[in-house]
Amino acid sequence: MTSLLVGMVGMAPASIVLSARAFQPQRILLVHSEVTETIARIVQEQLGGDVRVLCVDANRLEAISVAVAEALESLQEITHLIVDITGGTKAMSIGLWEGTRGLLSDHGDLRRTTVYLTREGALLQAESGQPVAVADNVAIAPEEVIRWNRPAAQVTTNWSGTPDEVGEAARRRRRVWQQLAKALTAGRWRPNVTRPQRRFIPWVMLASLPEGFLALENGTIEVPLEHLQHNVWLEELALLEVADAVKKLPGVRLALGATVRGVDAGNVEFDLVATRGTRILVVEAKTVTTGAGADLSKKAAHVTSMLGPTAKLLAFVPKVFGSKPPAEQARNDIQGNLGRNGHVCRTIADLGEQARAILGG
Repeated sequence: MTSLLVGMVGMAPASIVLSARAFQPQRILLVHSEVTETIARIVQEQLGGDVRVLCVDANRLEAISVAVAEALESLQEITHLIVDITGGTKAMSIGLWEGTRGLLSDHGDLRRTTVYLTREGALLQAESGQPVAVADNVAIAPEEVIRWNRPAAQVTTNWSGTPDEVGEAARRRRRVWQQLAKALTAGRWRPNVTRPQRRFIPWVMLASLPEGFLALENGTIEVPLEHLQHNVWLEELALLEVADAVKKLPGVRLALGATVRGVDAGNVEFDLVATRGTRILVVEAKTVTTGAGADLSKKAAHVTSMLGPTAKLLAFVPKVFGSKPPAEQARNDIQGNLGRNGHVCRTIADLGEQARAILGG
């Protein structure tokens, strides 16, 4: 049995990528316009295997239909045709549909499945309206999304994987980071990495500490410098909280410390990026409020330009947690810089709740 997936490549090609990974066809035909040719080549590279590309005039329905039909004539022994009608212009959608009719008429026993991706990120069969059975490992990585929006960019991460792949060593540090965030909120600890190790007073006494951490007689804990520099501890806490909140959702991918190089704005780093289908979440973690609003305003613009206009941004700033007037004022000031796609977390738990709502729908 030989299956063929035919689909359009628009500015956000999530649907064709998910369809390819869900159905695992032997052959793929990507239909694109001159505007999306670069994206189509990137998708071709990302999918690998027998993937062909076809450039059409995005607004000439009849020409699109003829071009698709001619491309399909050269493909023999197809027993299952999958057509993804998401993306592209209306003319491309109709032309793609019409162009595949010839293959159906020539092969009466040919099985056909038509699919489309909803705004909620669900892949549905057009014939029945039922969801396509998608394995939990079918997903789109944050690095792939960035390349669609910035083809010339180079993307590196400190760590990437699924929620279940978060390391056990990091999980053992979670309770320490939670207590450190609470100490920061209460003003019982101030970030300072000028000494080899920094101490903080835990909110509650911890029964055990991870390797490299030291409990002192005066009730303080020493934390290795490597975890305090560049907010590493807070970014890791964000990763752990989000991973735990979305672990039951299929198809989630996480990237910690995603750095985008080779763009006009210079190097841009996102503390944490989480993707699930077309849903995208960015978390920015900060230990101080001074200058946070302006910095997050720039980051919000980068999120939109590099991850798309529907990507959401969460600000994870422990110093603005709680309901006291100073915290509320600082939180409101930051919120004003995030735009309509941004939200400031009120507590540690709020980060997980917001992440689950954004990625789960």
